[in-house]
Amino acid sequence: MNRLILAVAVLLAACAARPEAVAPTRESALRHARADCAEIAARSAALDVRIAEVSARQEAIARDDEIAGAVGLLWFPGFWIVPAVKENPAAELAALKGEARALGLAAREGRCAPG
Repeated sequence: MNRLILAVAVLLAACAARPEAVAPTRESALRHARADCAEIAARSAALDVRIAEVSARQEAIARDDEIAGAVGLLWFPGFWIVPAVKENPAAELAALKGEARALGLAAREGRCAPG
C-alpha cells in the first residue's frame, strides 16, 4: 500500500503544470517607463498572442502527462511505452506572464486607458 501511495505521489510531482498554475516571474515596469500608451498597447497585444501560443503548448503537455500517468497506473509497462516529453515551456510562460504584468503596471503608471 505504501508503494502505491509513493508511486502516485511521484507521478503527480512529475506532471507538467497547467498554464493557469504557472506563476509569473518578477519583471520591472521600469523597462517600459519611456514607452507611450500606443507602444504599451502594441507590446501588450503581441504578448497576449504569444502567451496564448505558449499556454496552448503547456496545456497539451500537461494533458499528455496526465494521460501517461493514468496509463502507467493502469498498466505499469505503459511507463516505458509512452514517450517522455522533452519540452516544458513553463519557464517561458512564466517570463511572458511577468512581462505582461510589468506592461500592465507601466500602463497604469502612465495613466493609459484600458484597452
